[in-house]
Parts: sequence; structure tokens; C-alpha cells
Amino acid sequence: MRNGRRLLHAAGVAILLAAPAVAYHFFGGGRLGVVPSSEAYRWEPEDLPLRFQILENEHLPSVPGLTATAWRELIERAFAHWTAIPTARIAIVVDDEMLVADRAADDQINTVGFGVAAEDEDDFEFAATARWRWDGGDWVGCDIEFNPSYYVDLYETYREQELPDVAFWISLENTMIHEMGHCLGLAHSTLNAMWPRAAARPDWVRDAGTFPDGVGVFAPHPNMSYGNNFGFVGLTSDDEIAVSLLYPAPGFLESRNSLGGRVVFENGDPAPFVYVQAADSTATAGFGPGTFTDQSGQFLLEGIRPGPLMLWVHPVAIPGAHTFREAVQESGSLEILDRWRWIQVPADREQLAILPEITVSKGRLP
Repeated sequence: MRNGRRLLHAAGVAILLAAPAVAYHFFGGGRLGVVPSSEAYRWEPEDLPLRFQILENEHLPSVPGLTATAWRELIERAFAHWTAIPTARIAIVVDDEMLVADRAADDQINTVGFGVAAEDEDDFEFAATARWRWDGGDWVGCDIEFNPSYYVDLYETYREQELPDVAFWISLENTMIHEMGHCLGLAHSTLNAMWPRAAARPDWVRDAGTFPDGVGVFAPHPNMSYGNNFGFVGLTSDDEIAVSLLYPAPGFLESRNSLGGRVVFENGDPAPFVYVQAADSTATAGFGPGTFTDQSGQFLLEGIRPGPLMLWVHPVAIPGAHTFREAVQESGSLEILDRWRWIQVPADREQLAILPEITVSKGRLP
């Protein structure tokens, strides 16, 4: 793996601030650092395909249908979501040979599987984790480990709530997809906004604002966010574009551009922590990447396709789910009116496209 130093194709990027102004979060500049794609850690082409061995032990949760065969099929299916992205060049292999071990070791073998139960390990309290292996400052491997106790409890909880068994399998597969994203170099993104179908909007988004004309489809949170995908299995545009910036297929970078801009209130003050979403005007559900403005109201979107594009600016739907909840509430950005603007994304990638300021008003639409 290397620390990518490909220059961002923009002289003006430096004026845009750090997360949450950028659309995607990558690892770099240290094990916990979050950086733009130009500085992100990524695997070298000679490191691919990433090879994984499944852990063979007694920790597979006692859940109906979760056999060793079903577990392998789920792993391969989850990894295939990443390798099937047409704009990225990624290769992942699950070996036929399994590794007999209670949990991952500090060795040269990438592993995926269930580790020891949470009650036996104080440091393992989450659903799953991706653990990187380092050699000095170099990233040399990655292990994905699942908590069996968590999934036993989750299955029982779903049964008590009378949810269908498919809900359990969706959660398990989405978690596998998510952890593989970490092994590829993607950090957590903040919980992004989403569009449910207008006729079936949950109570928690009832007051989230209005939809642009023609928007009536479901767009889930990116898989790399902390948010639940609400029954959707797979990757969103945010996930696909992010990993394509790290592992671009031939022609991807040459066919995309970057957009920067600023959102302000009518009095000229910055509008921080509002959501700016790209939407392809030629597709019925063509939602592209989105991002939050930073404290100065600035935002940056990479990997945007040139041509006509709608930018939709709207308040966050679930402030409690965001890591900057208090800042959102203090800024007044929860009360902005939705605003959408058609723009023409230039094809010239030599410079960052800086948009005119987008002005939003306070107060919700009825």
C-alpha cells in the first residue's frame, strides 16, 4: 500500500476546508487521519487481488440458516459489490482454504470471520471491525472480524419485533460490505440525508423539507456511513465514486470533475452543516454524491460527471444521528428552506469548478 500523492486537479482546492466539507472520508497521514483522496492510503496494483481466508472455529452464531456454506456465500456476495463497480478496478479473492483460529492473528494472512464472543473480550464490543496490519508506516494487511454475541442478540431482537428473517441477513451482509470498504481505504462518512418514497415517508423525516420536482424514489444512506440502510443491500453512488477515486478504472478520472462552492444565508452569513446533493438530470433515480457544508458554508464534491446537474440543498433529516448535532442546532441550519439549482458541470478538469454562492432562507416550507 502507498500514501497516494496524486494531485487534485484544482488550484483552488486549498481554500476549501476539511471534513465535513469534503464528500468522502479516506484514511491517510496516520492511522486515524482522514484526508481528501489525493492524500489517501490505497493498495498498489501489485497488492491486488486482496486475498482473504475465512476463520474456521466454533464461533459461528447459532442462528437458523447461518451455516458455514451460507456464511461463505454471504462473504463472497458482499465482496462482489465492490469488485463489480464499473468505474473502479478492484480485485478480492476468498480462498477455498480456511484458517483454523479463534480470531485473526498478527500475520500476513488476511482473514474474515467470527471471533471470540464479546463477553470474553473487553475490547470487542461492536457488531464487527476491520483491523489493519502495519509494518512500520506501511499498511500490509487487513482482518475483518465479527462479534458472534452481537448477531445472536440481533436475531433474537428481530424475532421479538416480528421482523422477517431477511432483515437479519440484510444487516449481516451490509456490515460485511461496510467492513470491506474500510479494508479498501474508506473511512466513515457522516450519516447523509436520504429520500424515501414520498408516499411512505417515515415519521422521522416527515419534517425534513420538500422534494424537488420529479423526486419520488428511495435513496439510502451510503454504506460507509454510520447510518442504517433501511432494507437496501449494496452500495450507493457515494460509495462507488469514493472507491473509484482510489482505484479508478481506465478513463474514470478523465471523465469526472470536481465542484466547490459556498452556501450562505440571506444576510451573507455562512450556512454550515446543510446537505448539498448532486442529482443526474437524465436519470429517474440518479442521485449522485452529497456532502455537508463546513462551518464556513463551503463544500467540495469530487468525481462529478460533466453535464447538466441538479444541486439540492436541504437541511439534515435526523440531527441526532450526526456527529455534529449540537453545531447543527446552534447554526440554525435545521430550519432552512430547501433550495435546488440547475448547473452545468464543465468538462475541463484542469481547474476546480467554483460555483456562485447559493443563498438559502430560514424557515420550513409548509
